[in-house]
Amino acid sequence: MLHRNDSTQKIFKICLAIVTAVVAVQLIIQVWDLFLTGGEQPYTVERIAYHFSMVKGYWAWLVLAVVGGIVFPEKEEKLTSPPNTAKTLRSLRSRLPLGYETDEMRKFRFLKRGICIAMAAVCAITAVCIVALMLNASYEAAFAGDFFKSHTEAEKLVWVAVMSVVALGFCTAAVYVNDGNAKKELTLVKAAIAENAKQGIRIEKRAIELTTWEKFTQKFGTEKSVAISRIALAAVGVVLVVVGIFNGGMADVLEKAVQICTQCIGLG
Repeated sequence: MLHRNDSTQKIFKICLAIVTAVVAVQLIIQVWDLFLTGGEQPYTVERIAYHFSMVKGYWAWLVLAVVGGIVFPEKEEKLTSPPNTAKTLRSLRSRLPLGYETDEMRKFRFLKRGICIAMAAVCAITAVCIVALMLNASYEAAFAGDFFKSHTEAEKLVWVAVMSVVALGFCTAAVYVNDGNAKKELTLVKAAIAENAKQGIRIEKRAIELTTWEKFTQKFGTEKSVAISRIALAAVGVVLVVVGIFNGGMADVLEKAVQICTQCIGLG
């Protein structure tokens, strides 16, 4: 076993990540091209082999992955949870006088509430738009090209992906902004506690106000709460499957499966 060097390992991981990204982009492009031209030409073994032969560098990626696993084996490290800024902030707030809040703290609280409302609104609007789009049986192709005119379900999925990525990007940015504001507010709260200590003001630590999820887990228990959440997600999945069946999605998938069996594998 070679001696492990952190700098060398970081450089190797960066190179592997770049090669992985390049190969992945090539693969996506070829699959997408194969998908778009599928209605015009049969899915033959020759066509599929040709498209995958256009992906360059996958042997280099495979070699790098194997060599990396041998030279730089992953250490078994104990997982530790990252510091929870929001929970720390709530804990320190309990050391301030009841109702104590400066103008800057109030500003951060309003910002947090506004960002959370905006995130909820974006998620709700995106969900409504996706459901309305998928249930619209009279939808007409908006993209140019013969493929989407005869495969409107595929075009709908493209719009769903775009809306989902936009919503996810907005929520991710909002979470980062909220976390940054929480860190700034944390500094203000620490300064206020220190100032009160200088003036001889000592506040007995109060009970920390629980979040909605913490109240939920406290009422039902962590295991039951997780089980309830999984059941709810499974129910949503079943509803979406039923919607897809009644919207003709299952028939579209069956048609593609028949075409693959008759044109690629050669059955029938």
